[in-house]
Amino acid sequence: MSYIRDGAAFFNGPVYTEYGHLYAEGTPYFRNANITEGKVVFDGLLHEGRFLIFDVLQQKLVTKTLSGGELFEVSIPSVTAFEIGDVRFVKLNISAKSDMLPGFYEVLFKGSKIQLLCKQQKELVEEMIGTSLKKSLLDKEKYYVQYNGDYYAITNRRSLYKAFPAARDELKKVARSSNLNFKTDLRTALIETVKHLNDSSISQL
Repeated sequence: MSYIRDGAAFFNGPVYTEYGHLYAEGTPYFRNANITEGKVVFDGLLHEGRFLIFDVLQQKLVTKTLSGGELFEVSIPSVTAFEIGDVRFVKLNISAKSDMLPGFYEVLFKGSKIQLLCKQQKELVEEMIGTSLKKSLLDKEKYYVQYNGDYYAITNRRSLYKAFPAARDELKKVARSSNLNFKTDLRTALIETVKHLNDSSISQL
């Protein structure tokens, strides 16, 4: 892959409109509104040293020029992947038959046989307090395991075992030995068990 630090096409998107103080709690962004150095695969070229924000609510990737100034939207059709800090996102063009949403997915683990993905979303919660409407945003995460060309939605321990029945007993041992709690920390439990699946000697998961 070719690498590039400059490129006018990258900054040709529309000016990004910020939210201001619209939400009393939560943030529309991935983690926070702080712009962070990262990388973007744009039109097949890797752009390094880009300053980025991921607007999860609108599924927009936002940048600013190296000299600072206004924020711009990055053209989504041209983006196939990006990194913000040490977190990588990939764009999936999901079939209409799938219940998965098209767009960007956080890569939690990528091995030689299996991949664990997370769809970051925001849920709007509105509450009347007196005569005022309070708007808050809650983080929502949906997990998917990609294996052998298929995607499996994983919502709990049971759905993981159902997706990989041949590895059920082995995964139970891993969960017990590592004190994994699928109810209180699903993300960590899935990362650890999927890593084990990738390294598993079970010939057919």
